[in-house]
Amino acid sequence: MAKTVKRSWNEELSLVAGENEGYLRTEDMTRRNVPASWLSLLASQGRLERVGHGLYRVPGWPVSRFTAYTEAVLWANRRAVIAGEAALDVWQLSDVNPRKIDLVLDPKYKPRKAGGERYRLSQRSLADDEITEFHGIPVLTPHAAIKDATKRGIASKLIVKAIEVAQAQELVTKREAARLLVGLDGRDKK
Repeated sequence: MAKTVKRSWNEELSLVAGENEGYLRTEDMTRRNVPASWLSLLASQGRLERVGHGLYRVPGWPVSRFTAYTEAVLWANRRAVIAGEAALDVWQLSDVNPRKIDLVLDPKYKPRKAGGERYRLSQRSLADDEITEFHGIPVLTPHAAIKDATKRGIASKLIVKAIEVAQAQELVTKREAARLLVGLDGRDKK
């Protein structure tokens, strides 16, 4: 019989933070038997930073190029997928610099908390083959990301670059690349 290891609250906090770019959600911690009041206490002591409703970050945790994307998904209670320019950036398919992170939300989820002004939200159902994870972040697949970016009106030259890079990295097939380029017909490709 396997022995269950009981961890301290600090160990649980470190494990969750390590999985989430230094972020902690109250919901995740309470599932691990860490009281929400403990997170509030740590925030009041400056040992955690309150980022939003039920969302905290460990001060000084290293920042990576995925940190903002992790925060966006956690802000949406893990009921969102990175899309648009942000998805192209996650995959490093084009020279984009998203001012806002595009999130496709689960159609049944209605966020009612502060912080959403940093994101461009849309709601729709996505097929399983349109979603994957990259560095633990739910994101549109490269093919779906390029289609989504095209529909959002992102500059054609950025889309063409994304298609070229995705094909060179074998993230899309030649046939998929050709179809994506056809989707740009009628748009200025400059």
